[in-house]
Amino acid sequence: MLAASGNHLECIQILLKCGADPNILDKDSHSCLFRAVEGNNQ
Repeated sequence: MLAASGNHLECIQILLKCGADPNILDKDSHSCLFRAVEGNNQ
C-alpha cells in the first residue's frame, strides 16, 4: 500500500513481479489502485 500511495512505480513493479496480490484490501477496505489514485491527487 505504501508503494502505491507514494507513487513508487519501480517498487510496485518489483512487488508484482514477486507475486504480491494487488487485490488485497487495507484496514479501510481500499485497494492498492484506490491508494495509487488517491496519492496521485494529493
